Amino acid sequence: MGSAKTILAIRTSAKRRHTRQANHLKALIDGGGTADDVNVALAVLEEAYSEVVRVNAKYKQADKGKEQDAIEWEAEINTFYMGCRKAAEEYSNKEKEKLDVAPNAKKRRLELEFEREQAKLDEQRKLEDIRQQSQREQEDLTLQIEYQRQLEGLKSPGKSSFKPRFTSSINDSDDEKRPREPWPKISITPFNGDSRTWPDFELSFGALINNTRMPEDMKLLVLRKFRTLKRASATAKEVKSPEVRLEPSSGWPIENPLRGKLDNASETSPGKPVVKFENLLSKL
Repeated sequence: MGSAKTILAIRTSAKRRHTRQANHLKALIDGGGTADDVNVALAVLEEAYSEVVRVNAKYKQADKGKEQDAIEWEAEINTFYMGCRKAAEEYSNKEKEKLDVAPNAKKRRLELEFEREQAKLDEQRKLEDIRQQSQREQEDLTLQIEYQRQLEGLKSPGKSSFKPRFTSSINDSDDEKRPREPWPKISITPFNGDSRTWPDFELSFGALINNTRMPEDMKLLVLRKFRTLKRASATAKEVKSPEVRLEPSSGWPIENPLRGKLDNASETSPGKPVVKFENLLSKL
C-alpha cells in the first residue's frame, strides 16, 4: 500500500473519470441517444463509481485522521452517481416504450376494427328485428281488414265464428287455422230436381259443409251465392211436387234447408222409374 498522498492522487483521478462518464451519459440523454448507447454508458459509469469507492476505502485506511472527510466525500459521489443512474434508467424505459408503440398500435387497431364490425352486426340484427316486427303487425292488420270486409258482406246478425289468426300470436290452440294462401273457390252445382244432376250437387254441397275446415263465415259467403232452383220434373205431367227452395235464413247455419217435403213421386208416367227425392234431399 502506497502513502496517503499517492492514494489521494489516485482517488482524485478516479473521481475525474467518474465525472467525465457521468457527463457523457447526461449528453446522451439530452441528445436523444438510443437506449443501447445509454445502457452502455451507464455500465461504464458503474465501473468508474466502483473504482472511486475502492480507492477511497484505501485512503481511509492510509490516513485515519481524514477518515471522516473521506466518508463525507464518498457520500457526495454516491448521491451524484445515483442521480445519473436513475435518469438513465427512466430514459431507457421510455425508449423501450417507443419501440413497442408500433406493435401495440397494430394490436389496438385490430381490436378497434373488431369492435366496429360487432357494432355493425348488432345494428343489422336490430334492424332485422324491427323489420320482422313491422311485417307481423302489417300482416295482422291485413287479416283484420279482410275479416271486417267479410263481415260487411254478411246480412246475418248472428255472431261470427271466424277469427283471424294473428301472426304475432306464437301459441294458437285453435284448430281452424287460416292458411297462408287464399281459401279455394268452391262452387255448388245447382240441383233442379233431375236425378242425373244429384251426384254433382251432393258432392259439391257435402264438400263445402262437411269436408272443409273453412270457417263458418266463409261457408256462409259461398252459400249466399247459391240459390236453389225449382225442382223441375222431366215433364210437367210426369211428376207434380211442391217447389223446393234453399234460401239462407236470418240466422245461419241453416236449421232446415228444406221448407217442404217432396212427394214420393206418386204421379209418374208408366214405365218411368220412381225417384224418391225426399230421401235424397234429406242428406243435406
